[in-house]
Amino acid sequence: ILDDKVMQKLITYFTHVNEHNMDDLAVVNAYNDLIFTLFQTNKTFREHLVFLILHDDNPFSSLAEYKELADIEPVFLQALKHDLAILGNLFGAVLDGLQNESFNIGTDITVENLNFTSHNDWTVLVEDLANYYKKYSRGLVSKYLGFYWDRNYGLKGISNLPRLDLADLIGCDLQINKLKDNTLRFLEGLPANNVLLYGPRGTGKSTAVKALLNEYCEAGLRIVEVFRDDLDSIPELLAILKDYNLKFILFLDDLSFEDYETGYKGLKAVLEGTLEATPDNVLIYATSNRRHLVKEYFADRARPALDEIHAQDTVQEKLSLSDRFGLTLTFPIIDKSTYLQIVNSLVEGRNIKISPEDLERLAIEWERANHGPSGRTALQFVNSLGAGN
Repeated sequence: ILDDKVMQKLITYFTHVNEHNMDDLAVVNAYNDLIFTLFQTNKTFREHLVFLILHDDNPFSSLAEYKELADIEPVFLQALKHDLAILGNLFGAVLDGLQNESFNIGTDITVENLNFTSHNDWTVLVEDLANYYKKYSRGLVSKYLGFYWDRNYGLKGISNLPRLDLADLIGCDLQINKLKDNTLRFLEGLPANNVLLYGPRGTGKSTAVKALLNEYCEAGLRIVEVFRDDLDSIPELLAILKDYNLKFILFLDDLSFEDYETGYKGLKAVLEGTLEATPDNVLIYATSNRRHLVKEYFADRARPALDEIHAQDTVQEKLSLSDRFGLTLTFPIIDKSTYLQIVNSLVEGRNIKISPEDLERLAIEWERANHGPSGRTALQFVNSLGAGN
């Protein structure tokens, strides 16, 4: 908390107040600097202080994520109460310009108000804080629902996530139900499979994975997108995620490999094959337009003497990657009828006023002139109609 920019500016301000008169230029400048830094958070000071506490990564929040309060060593609880007493006094201090009567915990995740405003003595909030960390985790992971992994910069939160709903996916009920069932088993701590979602472009594979976040975020699900260039650094990511109590899906979108690429071998090892097991709180969901993720050629087949002696081994090497996904869901090609159902659903959701006859005619003209019938084409067509009323 002391490393936070607002808190550092506050300390500087208090230091100048103690050393100078209130109307001294150094005090005025320190105050203005504090106000400007706080303004950038889009929170009042009280909101910002509570936000820091709720998302702090410290020995207590780490222990509380896994242990019951009664099992945490007294030394940690003593230190926590000491810090809470100081922070509670700071929260109660009246500082002009830093706070107002409104109070709203500024977080990306809907949380219960832990009654910070109702208690003068914050040491009574120990149990509430422990329960909060157990449900929402700590640090960066508690601030966001979605993330992406960068091998150079680490785990990064995504603040602007699309609002997607599984119920909006039409024509793939069987696949969605199997995906939901596997995900629920995962969240309940039961054995679950890594999943390969395969099918033509625009059939809803990526949307299905992303929509799981809206469906199950309150049950502790988080999604981390991993790009193809970072696949061989997944073990580093797993080493980070295993220390959290939430459940993570590693999302590999549009996954496929050319014949000369070897990155798929690292992914194979993560899926199944290394001495160190994948953490119980991590699964891999991948989408692909290619059933066999590594491109194959007729040349891979056994031919006369000049070919590789064990040519079949080459074929098996390439096939083994997709085989290591325990569950493969094949998304069907979207036909004209399903395409029009998707269009009608989107138009209805946006309350766009257009006659059914004109809608069908324009939708068919659009798909013929563009990319053929698909969910993506339907969305692009409806976008072209405008926002509706």
